[in-house]
Amino acid sequence: MTTSAATPAPGSSLGFVNGLTLSLSVRDLERSKRFYRDVLGFVFSYEVKEIAWAGFRTPTGDVMLGLSEVEEVKPNMGLVPTFNVSDVDATRAKLEAQQVSFDGPTQTLAGVVKLATFFDPDGHPFRLSESLGQPG
Repeated sequence: MTTSAATPAPGSSLGFVNGLTLSLSVRDLERSKRFYRDVLGFVFSYEVKEIAWAGFRTPTGDVMLGLSEVEEVKPNMGLVPTFNVSDVDATRAKLEAQQVSFDGPTQTLAGVVKLATFFDPDGHPFRLSESLGQPG
């Protein structure tokens, strides 16, 4: 579910419209709501208590995050939502100050990109990306 207007996505012959919702299973909805709101700064949009679901607007504007409370969480390590930031090192330092776990050191591809992967309380991976220019 997305709250974006139903505007056709450019070049979409399949009927896609602007907006994207990423749905994650979480063990403790209240804990996860605090993490995404207080640590990552996502904006709480709504909650459907009957199905233990909460929706958040991400800082990108057209991407929503939906959280669904379940008994057992199996983090998906294949799809890693990546958020562009202006300074990976500064953003990482702020997150680490709030006890957010990272997957090793920040990776740098000289002249191209800096990447840092971190985890939410249920082990779902997310990545920070800082553009360093374009590959030559």
